[in-house]
Amino acid sequence: MMTMADFCDQLFGFQDVLFDNRNDRLEFSGNNLGAMWPGDGKPGLWLNSISRMGAVYNLIARDEDSNDV
Repeated sequence: MMTMADFCDQLFGFQDVLFDNRNDRLEFSGNNLGAMWPGDGKPGLWLNSISRMGAVYNLIARDEDSNDV
């Protein structure tokens, strides 16, 4: 949960331009020095990764709840 909050707090769309992140994998493979901070303020493509983390967290939480019964 803390990792999800950290990603939401720190990663924005201008970093997708800065690091050439076009495939939403957070590979940080590019180096576009022309990217301007703070950009347009939109969330980055990393949002897909956060959604997957949330789904996994939800499954783990449900499993722990069912084991407590």
